[in-house]
Amino acid sequence: MEEAQVPCARANDFEEVITDPRVVHRGSLVEYEHPVGGRVRQPRPAAIFAELGHPWEELAELRRAGVLSQAR
Repeated sequence: MEEAQVPCARANDFEEVITDPRVVHRGSLVEYEHPVGGRVRQPRPAAIFAELGHPWEELAELRRAGVLSQAR
């Protein structure tokens, strides 16, 4: 593919994905305790937005209600 100038990249295996410096730096994988399934690891949404345009107090209330998760 490189010879034909087709964009490509090496694919990581499972262990490489969870230790990849870019994945770790961006916090792309999150872990949480599921009430039935126990400890769960999953990818977070690709887009990470800095602000929602709501007052901090409202965001804090949404976090307490479980609607939002804490940013990393």
